[in-house]
Amino acid sequence: MSKIGGYGKLGGLALLIFGLSGCGGSEPPFKVEAFQKKNPYFNVPYGEVRINATTDEVVIESLKLNRGNCKVQVIYGLTDLPRTIKFGQSLELASVGQCNIQEAEITANGTVWKFSFN
Repeated sequence: MSKIGGYGKLGGLALLIFGLSGCGGSEPPFKVEAFQKKNPYFNVPYGEVRINATTDEVVIESLKLNRGNCKVQVIYGLTDLPRTIKFGQSLELASVGQCNIQEAEITANGTVWKFSFN
């Protein structure tokens, strides 16, 4: 089974990371989880990021994975950004192809937040 950062098994434990940087040291208006998954039809591994809103409304403007070295899968109408999520809602975005997500840079509500998954 695949692991991400040595913390979890495929389909099992997810690594929950809070914002490591942002404006004025405040906490981000969301939580982030990273998973390593396998496509059930093609048996190909891929990375996935789940963003959960922790405030009334969060506008997710952009997502960069592994400093831009890992492309985010775009499914028009389903994963288009910007996307607004409300408290308790989540947005799941997958990488294109095999990608071990180690870093995510998320722009939300005009602020850039960086997360590490190692």
